[in-house]
Amino acid sequence: MVLRDETDKHALEKIRKDFVANASHELRTPLSIINGYLENLVEGDIETPEEAKRAYTVMKKHGDRLASTVEDLLVISRMESGEHDAVRAEEFDFRACAQDVVHRLSPVIQSKEACVTLDMRKALR
Repeated sequence: MVLRDETDKHALEKIRKDFVANASHELRTPLSIINGYLENLVEGDIETPEEAKRAYTVMKKHGDRLASTVEDLLVISRMESGEHDAVRAEEFDFRACAQDVVHRLSPVIQSKEACVTLDMRKALR
């Protein structure tokens, strides 16, 4: 008789399942948004040039989000296969990211009658 403690194996399997579920959600959400706007454009529900430009802008943003998610998945795959240069350091515009998050959440912020203030004084290194 051979006994093995496979607790770690089961925990790792749960992490993998959760990861797949989260990755699927991260792919499905922007696809749904893009497809919704495309359907509106095809059916003629978007009539003015301003509405069309807004639709294209939103679709571009979510297309970029899809590309970023796929790139993240490829990096994870390369890391798991042992590539040492799978992750690279690069500049990140935190200010733009934070402003984008606040902008996306503005309907929720307004509905809760809340106020968000971004204080981004330059940090000393």
